Amino acid sequence: MNSEMKKVVCASGLMIAALGAIADDALVRINLADGGVRTERVALVSVSPSHVRFTYPKEQIADDVASIDVVPDFMTAKKGDEGYWIDARGAYGLFEQEAGVYENDRAGWMPIFGLKRGDTLWYGQVMGWRCDYHFRAEAKEGRYEAFPRFMVKALRAYYPVYQDIVVDFRRLNGAEANYVGYAKAYRKYQFENAGIKMARDRAKTNPVTDYLLESFVIRISQHCRKQVLKDRTLRMTRQNEQPLLVHMPFLICQDFAQQLHDAGVDKATFLSAGWTSGGYDGRYPDMFPVEPAIGGEAGFKAFAERCNTLGFQMSAEVDYTEMYGPADRFSLDLACRYANGQFPDGGFWPGGLAYNLCTKKALDLGWCQMDFTRLRDVIGPGPLFFDVMSAIEPRRCGHPAHKVTSDDMGAVYSRLFELAQGAMGGAASECGFDLGIRHLDYVNYLWHEIGFWKSNRYKGFLSGVFPVWELVYHGVVFYTSDRWLQNHTYGNEDRSNGAFDFGWGIYDRKEDPEKALKMVEFGSRPILYTHSFSDIPSIVKAWREYKPVRHLQKEEMTGHRKVARNVFETTYGDGSRTVVNYGSEAFALGGISVPALGYVLIGSDNSKRTFSFDPSKGLAEVYGNSPL
Repeated sequence: MNSEMKKVVCASGLMIAALGAIADDALVRINLADGGVRTERVALVSVSPSHVRFTYPKEQIADDVASIDVVPDFMTAKKGDEGYWIDARGAYGLFEQEAGVYENDRAGWMPIFGLKRGDTLWYGQVMGWRCDYHFRAEAKEGRYEAFPRFMVKALRAYYPVYQDIVVDFRRLNGAEANYVGYAKAYRKYQFENAGIKMARDRAKTNPVTDYLLESFVIRISQHCRKQVLKDRTLRMTRQNEQPLLVHMPFLICQDFAQQLHDAGVDKATFLSAGWTSGGYDGRYPDMFPVEPAIGGEAGFKAFAERCNTLGFQMSAEVDYTEMYGPADRFSLDLACRYANGQFPDGGFWPGGLAYNLCTKKALDLGWCQMDFTRLRDVIGPGPLFFDVMSAIEPRRCGHPAHKVTSDDMGAVYSRLFELAQGAMGGAASECGFDLGIRHLDYVNYLWHEIGFWKSNRYKGFLSGVFPVWELVYHGVVFYTSDRWLQNHTYGNEDRSNGAFDFGWGIYDRKEDPEKALKMVEFGSRPILYTHSFSDIPSIVKAWREYKPVRHLQKEEMTGHRKVARNVFETTYGDGSRTVVNYGSEAFALGGISVPALGYVLIGSDNSKRTFSFDPSKGLAEVYGNSPL
């Protein structure tokens, strides 16, 4: 550190000490490759009275380091303290356990994390290494820490450390020191710095987005696919790939869409998955020709035209993160590699062993642009869906001829979303990773945290999930709040009979009222994956549940609170609010009676509509004493 930098750090430390409210340094725990640990203290630099910055220069990261934890004292607590730790998605834990661990290896969904203690909430925002860290909350002997763990060894497997670790920490006090204030602070930052806009504003000049404001998504999950083989030693080529299993050819899909229309569904965006050469996950990164076994290009075009005639919107799924042996575009020279030349494990799917495609190469070769233009000619405008991209930290590539950092790959993903918006009118992806959020119109679902909490995966250390992501992006991007809520009207899925080897399980059609109500509480729009006409009644039920609240997709989610045990209120920018009751008895709130297993929608004009769960009808409006 040079003399001038020392003066800055010293002066900053004096300023912080004078303020008397912010710790002047952070514990840096350096976890070594041999299992050992070194610790040091690093000064925090004051940016403002409620904002400090941590920086760890890349030159100081030694060769024997596996990971680095950054833990200021204000990101610690003890058992019994009032408050909670919280991650980017909104998963949180009360300070009730003697010991436990929660780790989110997809922490970069939004690069924030926090800890509330008493009437103060501190949150960190990772500014450098935002794609290369995990969030961890730990308790040992009743002492809690919430911190980012920077994955040095994992990064160095591809290329040398290339940037400083930088984390900004900000303090919220009083009424702002809660998960709503935490979400609003990041939302404000994103509107000021990330170029995001409300969907209703984008819709003024974009008919694709305008349609999505009142639509939900029906994913034809697999027009066709191959069976996933148990023998993962096989290397698939065009000569030995498995035969296609055809489930929903385009001509049949036309009738499917007609039946939904006839059942009263007025607006739906169909997402076609498995239209590509070789079927679903079959020959990526080949997209064309459209698979002949399901009707080819003419059949796809006819399906899209039928959808448009019925008032529906058409879209399609592509994947530029995976590469399979049977593809014409397949070349090992295009695969992501470790620095030692070996290939990361991409899993084993219908097309066989998957290699991680270096997406930057696909962009540089012009494949994506060419595919987008051709697809637009076939099906017309619609939000192009990118599998995987917003569900993962961007792929790293250590290939010496096309080395790409995770930050640079994130920029590639964002560029693809932008190109899709230009060519197709819209872009969508799988989950809530927000690097390219300004160019996305919808995501299928967020991750699994609600499901993890419901299944008690963390043995009580995870206390629940707040709608943090929703408070940040509601009104900007359409979403379903968790994979647990996908197909929520289908009931429970049974995968034990082996049918999932072919792409689906069996549903019992017993809708869970908790899922139906969580959709309302968290402001979700439904997404339904289908492969069968037997799903139509469940899809129609989801549409009927969604229609009364779909107008709220145009609004900012301004607040959320727990009113009482099992009762939650969500507020919106136009003054509307929903009050959801998960309990077994009606609840009175300000002269409003909220039925058991039901909710009340209070409009911006103070109108009130009441809904109650019926096992056969789902959430249905109540007139008098019975749902209709």
